Amino acid sequence: MLTVTNQCGCKGYYYACLEIEDPEKPPLEIRCPSIVCENAIGHYTIDNTCDEMFWEVNGGTIISSTSTSVDIMWDNVGPDGFGEIIANLEACGGDCGPKVTAKVPVIQANGSIEGKAVICKGQQYKYTLPQWPATNFKWSVIPASAATLVSYDENSYEVNLIANTPFTLHCEYTNTMELCAGKADLNINVVSPVVLSVPSKICTGTATSIVGTIPATSGTSYTFINPAGSTVTSGTFNVSGTWTIQASNPAYCPIVPVSVPVVNPPAAVGSISGEQKACLNTPYVYEAIAPVPNTLCTWSVTGGTIVTNSGNAVTVKWTSTGTKTLAVSRTWADVPGCNSTVTNLNVTTATPVASISGNTSPCANTNVVYTATLTAGSSPIDNITWSLSNPAVGSVSSGQNTMTPTFTWNNTTVASTAVTIIATMVKCGTTVTVSYPITVIGR
Repeated sequence: MLTVTNQCGCKGYYYACLEIEDPEKPPLEIRCPSIVCENAIGHYTIDNTCDEMFWEVNGGTIISSTSTSVDIMWDNVGPDGFGEIIANLEACGGDCGPKVTAKVPVIQANGSIEGKAVICKGQQYKYTLPQWPATNFKWSVIPASAATLVSYDENSYEVNLIANTPFTLHCEYTNTMELCAGKADLNINVVSPVVLSVPSKICTGTATSIVGTIPATSGTSYTFINPAGSTVTSGTFNVSGTWTIQASNPAYCPIVPVSVPVVNPPAAVGSISGEQKACLNTPYVYEAIAPVPNTLCTWSVTGGTIVTNSGNAVTVKWTSTGTKTLAVSRTWADVPGCNSTVTNLNVTTATPVASISGNTSPCANTNVVYTATLTAGSSPIDNITWSLSNPAVGSVSSGQNTMTPTFTWNNTTVASTAVTIIATMVKCGTTVTVSYPITVIGR
């Protein structure tokens, strides 16, 4: 009883009942939660004085019970291999707590191996069975060559392994106290690590999307680390040097990062050697000057056709009287599509342009040399023939089919006779004529 008095002398009385517990009294516990075999019946007791207490069980069936004992058949134990007994004291009050629990190891006839059923080749994984006391475990792999057991103790409930091909993990176990035994199997599929499909070399300017070639599935993320160590997630391989490509996807085994060299395109062809004034339908050889090792030349033509291609040189036959262009670029032999800029050679149709010089007022009965001169840049000719508009006035006495013929002017008493010297030039089967008018002075 507690008595309280205020300043006025008024008193109040308060009562409370206290139960003093014996400090030597141990807490309640469920006795005999020892190892049992699956489907066996276990008997369990508790020092309980409360009639409102009742039993609960996980993993088994209550066969009979009192406020101090219970009989349980362990016929529904989960994959963890342990049953649970619960003494529910919620209605009893006191300081004993609302529930008292105990775990019971139950040796199952068919155990459940804990671990991944799909694993990656060459990676190490751990598998376990319930940690039952006084139990010997014997692990094996079927077929034996499919996986290697590591950190393995045959009496241990766990095992580590590295696998190469699909297999069955098998374990047989025996409890040395209850002498009950069981086994467990887990079929395990082994998949190979994903390897990124990346070219051996990549050209600068190539889009990073070219590496998205792992098996088609969503959820793959890529990271690209450039030679300076900076990270990008998309774009282009914009600088030369060694790049590192990383990828991840939860649907795959770990994806091994790869390093790939990124190279600049080769230098462009400096110039193309070959005929720039060409005859139609006649083959000409053109060559890319200054070859670069480990490169290939890619040729294209407008206004003609490529007859043969030997790499640095091609044979072209021109067929058009219009625009004629030969183009070439270099490509690294081991980086297809890594092209240099294009070098062009413009070709025109061969056409001779010439003029004639010499005495325009020769005297009759004289020999005079005349000269045909090709205009600068004109095509050389294949043949030239000289003639006169009036053969009676004179003739070519020497130098026919040359650029400097000698004309002999015949004797005449006519004061003057007009005549035209004609040079007929042939190039590539095309005929061009040049005229030169003169006047022969009679004697």
